[in-house]
Amino acid sequence: MNRPPDEAWLTSEEMRAWRALLGAQCRLGRIIDLELQAMRGTALGDHEVLMVLSEQAEGAVRMTDLAGLLSLPPSGLTRRIGRLVAAGQVARERCASDGRGVMVRITPTGQRSLKAAMPVHVAGVRRHFVDALDPAELQLLATTLEKVGTDVPGPDLDRRAKAVRCTVAFSDKAQITRSREGSGVGAATGGGAT
Repeated sequence: MNRPPDEAWLTSEEMRAWRALLGAQCRLGRIIDLELQAMRGTALGDHEVLMVLSEQAEGAVRMTDLAGLLSLPPSGLTRRIGRLVAAGQVARERCASDGRGVMVRITPTGQRSLKAAMPVHVAGVRRHFVDALDPAELQLLATTLEKVGTDVPGPDLDRRAKAVRCTVAFSDKAQITRSREGSGVGAATGGGAT
């Protein structure tokens, strides 16, 4: 949505919604990660890789497609896959249709790890997220986030990541400055870069 220059800043309610989304995502991810690590010795990010692979035909997908499915930059996924390969939970293979491509496949060890960690993951998601919402709220939240998610650019995050971080940091600092100048956006705009 294009806004006139005087409406370029988030309102206090817009900032409240944005901060609530970021905060909830961060806190939920952190607590479920801690529970998975404490009870199964598995990081949430590794568990998510195994879940996505288990949902693919033959348990395998191209590395670039996996990065998109996980919304990760390829460099971050490469390190994660390296750890999972070392643990014997996934294997890297050459793509049969394209000799340059790399496939990632879940191994029997990875399937066992996923199966063992799944009850901890499901219990954490229910306890910290699902049970906090009634069915109507859950449906509305899913619909809303799906709507927002379809407008967000795809997995080409690696090349844009630095520019986005700089833009966010600059716009957040500018918004804080504008807030202090009495622009009416309110105290909810304070804080660091997201």
